[in-house]
Amino acid sequence: RNPMIFTPRIGTEFISNLFNIYPNPTNEILNINLLINNEENFTLMITDVTGKLLVTQSSKASTDGFFNETIDVSSLSAGSYFLTVSMLSGKQTKAFIKE
Repeated sequence: RNPMIFTPRIGTEFISNLFNIYPNPTNEILNINLLINNEENFTLMITDVTGKLLVTQSSKASTDGFFNETIDVSSLSAGSYFLTVSMLSGKQTKAFIKE
């Protein structure tokens, strides 16, 4: 198990995939599919491999279920990055590559 990934809790069930990202690798736009519980606020954070916060984007989902969001990563240099989704029901981090 990856120590950087926290398994979030929604209701009384644990889930292992709070979100999915694509395409990975990406050039310009990173698409995020989130599993939302109770129309909650969420924050998307991109960090580099040293942990430096590069991008923060906050939003609120208007419905329960899956929600789509995008982040423009065109200004990032080519390399490896981490996307963290943080919300009341949990927090999870996934790696992606910017080409």
